Amino acid sequence: MIFSDSKPIPSFAGAAAPEGRSSGTNARVLRRRLDALFLGLLGIAVCLLEPHLRLTPLGDLSLLYVLPAVWSGVAAWRLCIAWRRFSAGRTGVDPWRLQLSLIFALGLCPFVSWWSRTDDSTYLAVFAGAALPAAGWFLLELTSWFQRLARWRGWVALGRRARFDEGLVLFCLLAPFTAVYLTGVLTFVFFPGTVSAEVKEVWRLLPVTLKLVMCLAFFEILALIRSVSSALDALQECAVGRPGAARGGENAGSEAE
Repeated sequence: MIFSDSKPIPSFAGAAAPEGRSSGTNARVLRRRLDALFLGLLGIAVCLLEPHLRLTPLGDLSLLYVLPAVWSGVAAWRLCIAWRRFSAGRTGVDPWRLQLSLIFALGLCPFVSWWSRTDDSTYLAVFAGAALPAAGWFLLELTSWFQRLARWRGWVALGRRARFDEGLVLFCLLAPFTAVYLTGVLTFVFFPGTVSAEVKEVWRLLPVTLKLVMCLAFFEILALIRSVSSALDALQECAVGRPGAARGGENAGSEAE
């Protein structure tokens, strides 16, 4: 997606309240939704990286990561609903693709843990492999929506950062996930005797550097969410007329770089 500067629309669509107060209230609600999404994604990272939370006593992948995944899903869904209500469909930033990717990611996320508990289920292996590209698709749509939001509000620097993070997700997360998934599918197709345990070896063959880059890309997305939340917070302060906040919304994107 090519980012281009455009004039910001004055404010979010509001109801009967005065324009400034309505805009500030809407920005505050969106910021809270983003904060909840941030906490959910951070919880997923903790559950997958912390050894005592990641593994069961038998050594299999714990299902504990599903709880923050559901939290993130609910927060993202409520974010989309709140945005659609506030914008009244007049901004061209409708997040329907984000919601669609969210459905796939949430529906497939438990299969990763289930697959880790068996070595001979092709069914679980296929859907567990699909869960990883689905998660990457969700993050890709999230950064794409941030780009459109930044362009709509005139947050140039923040929009450029969202575009950069979109490339990170595409090349550092989605591409490796898809490559591993396609490798597993082709292995099952051309080598019918293959068991899913052999496909798991593909992950062990990935370089440690690539795994580190994937983690850094994920945490960069978390930092982007915090930056967008800060920009909405500055917009709220500007809307209610707090001292020193008049230029906060316009300059919030510069703080992210």
